[in-house]
Amino acid sequence: MSKAQHLLLIDGYGDYLSVEGERLVLKRKEEEQHFAISELEAVLITKVGASVSTSALMALNEAGVGLSLLSRAQTDSLNLSPRAPRQIALRRVQYTWRRGGVGASLAWRCVLDKLRVQTRFVESVCSSARFQALSLRDRQGLKRSQKTLRELTKSLASQTPPQEAYEASLFPLEARAARLWWGCVKRLLPGELEFKGRALRGEGGGPFNAALNYGYAILAARLTHLLSALGFEVGVGCLHADSDGRPSLTYDLIERYRQRYVDAPLIKYVRSGGVLELTEDGLLTRSARGAVSEVIVEALNPRRREGLTLIRGDLEGLRRSLLRGEAWSPELIPKRLLCLL
Repeated sequence: MSKAQHLLLIDGYGDYLSVEGERLVLKRKEEEQHFAISELEAVLITKVGASVSTSALMALNEAGVGLSLLSRAQTDSLNLSPRAPRQIALRRVQYTWRRGGVGASLAWRCVLDKLRVQTRFVESVCSSARFQALSLRDRQGLKRSQKTLRELTKSLASQTPPQEAYEASLFPLEARAARLWWGCVKRLLPGELEFKGRALRGEGGGPFNAALNYGYAILAARLTHLLSALGFEVGVGCLHADSDGRPSLTYDLIERYRQRYVDAPLIKYVRSGGVLELTEDGLLTRSARGAVSEVIVEALNPRRREGLTLIRGDLEGLRRSLLRGEAWSPELIPKRLLCLL
């Protein structure tokens, strides 16, 4: 179990979470720890075999603390999120946005911002003092990717946001940018990780892919909690297909934040000597889960202006924009927050 200011992570088989008064009690073998509910924003259980008492569930719900349980593969999660008292007006917008062009415009914004952040990241690498320490081949590859990412971003930014159908224009461009992005990531990772590119969950993609999946699951759980607390219906998305039980809106909006809160911190972690180990079935070991969770949780630290506070401000702005019928124009993540080398 690890605790970081705003997020309580429970990762041990047999761990048991209960409540006594205003405090959570975590029992684990011979150890017992206490946590003030008022200091927490979320509880994340990453190990099947841990359990929570019904009284603790009620206390978390009453305090507006989100609870997420990761699947055995450490990717998807079951979420119990705080709910906003006023939701109807916002959900009316969501239920009709695919017909009115609002959803298409939002999807365009999510993809554009994702490309912008990827471009800024590569630019920050190419302009860093340690760029010259990379091999000539890697430097040349990063420069080529930087140029192409700039062109793709400029092309999308110059387009008028679509009103209705958008898949045909957005998805191929996003896929091309993704190939460039993961090629850049590969050039920055230690060779011993044998990272061959992004592999989807369950494909045995090696330790760095496993770390990405775990980090994305933590980020997605926190986004789902924030969206639910603001009154959004997380199952109604604009970019990913709607599906019962699937937080499509979370997966739409997470595109804006993957690089800053998962990719960049994990690249920095392994470049600084951090170790990622897998079990025989291809999952992160407990020590690796602990290390990855600490990296991601620190990146999301809401007590830092560039942490979860930044994301929360974006989502509050999205809510206001939708209710007022205005275009959403969030600030782009500053380049200084992406530099790693």
